[in-house]
Amino acid sequence: MVLFGKPDTLTSTMKKIKAGEFRNSIELNSWLIRIGAELDLKAKQIAWMVGHSRREVRAFAADKLSEMNDKDVVDLLLKEMEGKTASIRFEIAGLAMKLDPRKVYASLGRMLHSKDVDTRMSALDLIVASNDPLEYLSHLKAAIKDPDLSIREKTVKILCTKPDNPTAYLILRNLVHDEEDPIRRRVIEALSKSANPDIVEPFLERLPLEPPRVQSLMVQALIQLARNPLAKVEDKLLPMLADEKKIVRNSAVKLLKEIPNRVHVIRQFLLFSKGLAHWLRDRTYQSFSLMTHGLIDPIMELMEDENPEIRVGAMMLAADSSDPRVVPILRKIFLGNDDWWVRVLAADQLAKFPRSDVTDTLISKINDPDLRYSIVAALGVIDSPAVIPPLLICLNDPQRTIRMAVLDALENIHYPEVADAVAQVAIGDTEDEVRDKALLTLEAMGTAGAERMQAVLNIQKDTALASLNGLDQELELEMVNPDLK
Repeated sequence: MVLFGKPDTLTSTMKKIKAGEFRNSIELNSWLIRIGAELDLKAKQIAWMVGHSRREVRAFAADKLSEMNDKDVVDLLLKEMEGKTASIRFEIAGLAMKLDPRKVYASLGRMLHSKDVDTRMSALDLIVASNDPLEYLSHLKAAIKDPDLSIREKTVKILCTKPDNPTAYLILRNLVHDEEDPIRRRVIEALSKSANPDIVEPFLERLPLEPPRVQSLMVQALIQLARNPLAKVEDKLLPMLADEKKIVRNSAVKLLKEIPNRVHVIRQFLLFSKGLAHWLRDRTYQSFSLMTHGLIDPIMELMEDENPEIRVGAMMLAADSSDPRVVPILRKIFLGNDDWWVRVLAADQLAKFPRSDVTDTLISKINDPDLRYSIVAALGVIDSPAVIPPLLICLNDPQRTIRMAVLDALENIHYPEVADAVAQVAIGDTEDEVRDKALLTLEAMGTAGAERMQAVLNIQKDTALASLNGLDQELELEMVNPDLK
């Protein structure tokens, strides 16, 4: 069949359409109808139409090629994508994918490694036009490393459509610190909508470096995660309490406060911190203490936990809170049947509450050999006359370490009777180290100590001279040799 009764009419009409030599849409549509009616029409003859500037031409070609279903035309379609606008490329990509996705897939590698940016961009359009772009993850991984920013941006945009896909998520997570602002912020926006607890660490690390608008987005996402008990974000937040950056530590504290189960959070913190190096543990405790203000109730609950290490950690947090409600529980632990080291720590924490009932409680166990040293140290920080009698008694303890601890405890108690007792130690203790320590204690005790110290020094001087004279006489006698007479 020939068109319009002339052998060359089909070819000439197509040339006119390609050149835009039609008077109006009516004439254009009439030509398209007549071309479509040509029985011998081949798919390759109209493949060029998919890239035409007129929508009617492209629509005609897409419908006709879909009807023909000729897979061999796919290569021609891919070539037509070059140099076209983004919207036209996307139309062609959709048609190519519809006709033969396997042939498209086979062409993607070549296209993505092309030196031409438009060709590489066309490859991404083809991926977008597929039923599931993430089926082409191997190609997307290659595209994310492209030197052209526009290629990388488009690749990230594709990946951001499915941030919950495990592989896509890992790629996006690694891009949170990307050097390019557009890429990084698109990634942050996508991950902010996900419910993956793994965003906690990269978000907190990135938080200080982003502008306020992006920071707000990240914080809101983290808060939502923190409020979801299934997310278990405390496992991610606790290590951040030891971070070198203060803003990261403070942000971690704020997020921990959002977790509904406070008892669980504090318990997990105590378990986490016990395995840290001491300098990291100190920093972590300082950070976490910002959270514990106003949380004394869950802390008190943990002070009676079955795990002694949990009880000890809770005691330390409780004492730092300075809340007097913890005293009865500390007293219960101190007077209870826990291991000695737990009770020793209870004594240390009780000393932070310098009350008469606390002093009486500590003194009541001063004869316990396991607790005596810690009680002496605890009494030494309590400013009360009531601590003096039991401390003075302990100056006669047979253990040198106890006597030394008492001298430390008495150093800031400037009473005459205390200075007299310390002076007696400086004169009469059986060990040089204790006597020397007593002198240093007198020196720190102000006027009362200074007066006794001078007296002690005089006595020591007289004793030393007497000893020296006795030694001289003994030596003289020993040197006498009767045989020399």
